[in-house]
Amino acid sequence: MSENAESKSLLSHGSDAGTEYAHKGGNQDLSLLADFTSPDHFSDITLVVEDKPIHAHKTVLSLASPVWKAMFSGDFKEKRVDFVDLPGKVHGDVVELLEFVYPPCKKSLTDDNVYKILPLTDEYQIQWLKDASEEFLVERILQEASGEQFQDSNEISRFCVQHIYLAQLYSLDHMFSVATNIAAELPFSALKSTDLFSSLDCKTLTSIYEKRDEKCQGRIKFLEHQVEESQSLLSSYQLKCIDIATNALKIKRMGTYVRVCPAEESSTCACDSCIYFGRYFERIISNYSK
Repeated sequence: MSENAESKSLLSHGSDAGTEYAHKGGNQDLSLLADFTSPDHFSDITLVVEDKPIHAHKTVLSLASPVWKAMFSGDFKEKRVDFVDLPGKVHGDVVELLEFVYPPCKKSLTDDNVYKILPLTDEYQIQWLKDASEEFLVERILQEASGEQFQDSNEISRFCVQHIYLAQLYSLDHMFSVATNIAAELPFSALKSTDLFSSLDCKTLTSIYEKRDEKCQGRIKFLEHQVEESQSLLSSYQLKCIDIATNALKIKRMGTYVRVCPAEESSTCACDSCIYFGRYFERIISNYSK
């Protein structure tokens, strides 16, 4: 199986195919897309894919891809022939790629075609389209990772590992960073159970482990800070309880003194002892009710 076909088979994840991402233009207008089924007056190269012809132009292909430029201008046999066979490619995928590189670019990236053209953008070094495909996938990762359908850790683990593998395969640094950050939050057992986990290289696994360790250290520091705050709060409460108990004892003693007041049965007692006790008591209650 070719690398292109293998990556499509492994990474197909069944997202909505209708999600579009436009490049250098508005929505996709099929009437403006180039027709590769028959030659025109300027056609000078035919790409043969799965025994089907794709009529193209060396100049356009050379401007789009340094690989094609070298192929048609360097000391290669393709420079002197009108037919180039592309074994291991899928006819529809190559047509999709050419629809992006031929002006005017009215083609849109979707969940359905991005996995088809990404391997080709890497092989033929079409950097602007490779970058656009990466950003499209990053948006999809962030969108899907926050969606309700990924409440299951096994499902989000499968999704993340798929795109980590894709980032590893085609050197997509931004997508690698985003996907591994999400993976670092997931149970390791769920990550390890995915089909593609064994395909991740040592460098990728090390990056995931380091991010998991970094996040664990962050959680430990957060918990340590929480414990310190709790201990400080507890000490404050202990001091407050001691203060309350001390004042309660004072109130009890004053109560004993007040009860010897001849007017203790009267609610309107205005002797100095009762007035002092009442105000003191009100002040204590007010302080600890705040």
